[in-house]
Amino acid sequence: MNKGLYAFVKDDELFVIICKTENPTEWQQLRTLDGWEVESDDQFYIMGTDARAELEKTTSEPLLIYKSNEEIYFQCSISNEIVDFLETKETLGFFLIQSELSIGKEQAYKMFLENEIESLICAFYTENKKNEIFELDVEGNITGLK
Repeated sequence: MNKGLYAFVKDDELFVIICKTENPTEWQQLRTLDGWEVESDDQFYIMGTDARAELEKTTSEPLLIYKSNEEIYFQCSISNEIVDFLETKETLGFFLIQSELSIGKEQAYKMFLENEIESLICAFYTENKKNEIFELDVEGNITGLK
């Protein structure tokens, strides 16, 4: 698993860490979302785009793919524990922590709790939830709200 791009669950919340020095391409792709953040209660939500994460289980290892209809921002290998979390908790989002340097999950979580590091709240949709909320085209792209 790439230490510069990984996911973990802590206290019933999902976190994804992306390190700029180890994942410059993905970091740059996420920069295209700059300006779409809305602050609420010391957190930043990405609003006004179709950016969302979806679970992909058709490869040799499960992936959390953060994408829009036009672009894939990153693909993160995830454990079966995280797959179970996503499928059983029916979570609608996760915290994306972008770090200049590589940090471990305990350090990232501590910094998050102490407001020493910023995070974005990103949408996550299971196939069922996506079908429930959105109008989709034949390829599964979001075309609007129901």
